Amino acid sequence: MAQFDVADLHSQIYSAVISLNTPQPVDSINRCLTTAQRVLSACRHAPDTALAYFTCTLPDSQSPATATMLRSLVLLCLTGRRDHLNEHSLQHLLAATLLAYGLQTNPDYPVGALKKQLKTRALVLWLSILRLSKSLMHPASYQLLSRFSLRASERRVLSCCHLALITPKQTVAHCLREYIRRSPAYYRTLYANWITLPGGLANGHQVVIRQQQRGTVLSVHTDYVAVALSDADTTVCEWLPTTQVMHQNGRAVSFDQWNVLYARHQEDVDVRHECTLYPATFPVHRPPASLTRIIDALHKPDSDIDALVLLIEKEPSFSSFLLNSASLDNRMQLPVNSIKQAILTFGLDRIGDMLVQHALSARLTQHRFPLDGICHQFATLMASVASRLAMKVKTRFTPQSAALTATFLSAPLFTLPDLKVLLKLPLAQHGYYDPNNLLRIGTDTRWQSLSQELASGWHQAATWRALLHHAGKPPASVPASLRREHCILMMAQIISRQWLFGEGTPCSETRNVLASAQQCLDISPSTVTEMQEMLASQLQCPLVY
Repeated sequence: MAQFDVADLHSQIYSAVISLNTPQPVDSINRCLTTAQRVLSACRHAPDTALAYFTCTLPDSQSPATATMLRSLVLLCLTGRRDHLNEHSLQHLLAATLLAYGLQTNPDYPVGALKKQLKTRALVLWLSILRLSKSLMHPASYQLLSRFSLRASERRVLSCCHLALITPKQTVAHCLREYIRRSPAYYRTLYANWITLPGGLANGHQVVIRQQQRGTVLSVHTDYVAVALSDADTTVCEWLPTTQVMHQNGRAVSFDQWNVLYARHQEDVDVRHECTLYPATFPVHRPPASLTRIIDALHKPDSDIDALVLLIEKEPSFSSFLLNSASLDNRMQLPVNSIKQAILTFGLDRIGDMLVQHALSARLTQHRFPLDGICHQFATLMASVASRLAMKVKTRFTPQSAALTATFLSAPLFTLPDLKVLLKLPLAQHGYYDPNNLLRIGTDTRWQSLSQELASGWHQAATWRALLHHAGKPPASVPASLRREHCILMMAQIISRQWLFGEGTPCSETRNVLASAQQCLDISPSTVTEMQEMLASQLQCPLVY
């Protein structure tokens, strides 16, 4: 396991803050990003040590200001990862926080030039954090949480910095009660995971076992903790259920003491190497192995439904998804209680596309970023529109395959790094029938290439990958064999953009493409209005996270 080098991280933070002594905003921004990446890497490879650094008492030899900065960055990293924040967003959140600390210690820095540079680089997230710079080192900063104008990212930074400043003088549990009490109801779920960590047992805490034996927590994993138990001149390490461990009123050992104990019992702690402080993450570019086995079973000429049922039942998320979908899909909306009945409701041909879309959506949305709610809403609406259109026209698409292909087409919304640090979706006003013109972002990679690459990794048919290749072209430029399906995707993209975001009349080029698609599919304006009414519940934009 890589070392959590406190001296090196202190040096990095000091260098980042000192860089503000030079009137070069670019240098300061880049230095903060580099330092944030170092902290992220250290917390990724040594999460136990990172948590102990926040929890334990620190030696007087360390600079209080620098130690507070590092403790706040460490806590931001730990809670951010546990809350499934996107890595790129988290890096920028840490860097912006460090820059805000630096501005407080360098009041003569030319802030105007810095803000101009941040706007040039579209780092709007940083600007929102810099507004908090004068409050980060104030013991009463938590009172700002009552303001409705604060976004979730600002609340996260404010809370972490206050905890780093005020603990261990006050317990984490006491602080969390104040945060939750002062926060508007919509934002109280932000602290859901914080109640157990750092609010519960954490590395370095002194505990009592079996009502008599004392020990020190070395590692925390879900329902178990590794405790170094003292016995005369020796210590032993045991993994114990949290229900058997009693915390001693927030007391913690020093960081140096914890380090000695942890090094001594490293092998005992690593016995539960399959456990982790962070939740599991899954690759986006390929399907889960369990789904691949199900798809292979579906493609067999003589598919055995009973064997297929067993494969699906092994995956609770798949089985619950199919049961819920089948219960909503039948005319009487009667509850469907068996996987076999759900399969017969949809048919073997459609089950595969449904499961692939379900798994793909789950992997695309597994990490949070400020615009993830809006992006998810647009992708969901676009898939629904494509599915409805496939039900109304003659096409090779089934409603399920249309929704799946539309999901692949909208997938770059969740994979483009530029979108991870924005607080407002940069909508383009012209030519947005082409996915490359949907948003105003500076990227050299074609949208279609990202969608195609993802579809290839998920083993999609060559026909649907060809559709993604032609996305954005006028219908007349697409081969006749693909034209109707192409028009469904283009209509879904254009009208989803109009319904969800509005912002005036589309440009003449977009109107012409939409008219050509409607003519090709023989879709009347009244049919489009009817679809809009049926999908009215999806026409909403969530708040920026």
